[in-house]
Amino acid sequence: MREVPFFVPDDLGPYAPEQVHEWHVATGTEFEEGIPLVTIETEVARIQVMSRFPGRLKEIHAGVGYSATPGTQLATFEVTDWVYDNQIGE
Repeated sequence: MREVPFFVPDDLGPYAPEQVHEWHVATGTEFEEGIPLVTIETEVARIQVMSRFPGRLKEIHAGVGYSATPGTQLATFEVTDWVYDNQIGE
């Protein structure tokens, strides 16, 4: 297993402030590719950030209400070596 940091995406647009509104998975939960992980609230919208690969949520660093800008680490995931080598580390 490998640890992978999960950041606020850079492509949320210029809408500030950004805040963690809701986590859709709990610490220790395994998730599949394509499911919503977290909802980020901007001044104009709530945006669900989807998983780009399967893994397990190891630790949340930014809980509900946390003010976060693009590039802020929200959580740490664990993924298999195969997922890392073929879907992340390409």
